Amino acid sequence: MNGSGNEQLAQALRDAEQEGELCAPTKLISLVSGREQPPDALPDFDQANQLFDAFHQEFGFIRWSFLSSSWPPNAAFAQPMDLPRYASLLRWLIKELRNWRLENDPKFQKLTSVLGAAQVCDLGGAF
Repeated sequence: MNGSGNEQLAQALRDAEQEGELCAPTKLISLVSGREQPPDALPDFDQANQLFDAFHQEFGFIRWSFLSSSWPPNAAFAQPMDLPRYASLLRWLIKELRNWRLENDPKFQKLTSVLGAAQVCDLGGAF
């Protein structure tokens, strides 16, 4: 991993401090809501990969920001960085964490979605 992912995260966090739109990872949320025990998906390698794949369908540029310039072998698969969208995702993530209450999310669907998204944003360990 290189430092660019952490730098992109830092910039997106600065941008997320400003008022703006919220952008939820709808594919991840949809997949999580279909699970009987959502929190069990994160520690399970196969289930977690399904969740992360759903997230990457919408926000794949985040994963690529953490990978070295030698990956992927075919750069056509990499998505360009979209800082406004990244900031919108982080605004959503922060709002959900601040407002999360067990009584509103007894099956932990929302919390599992938030933690899954946060894990991808923290590939570089700076979050």
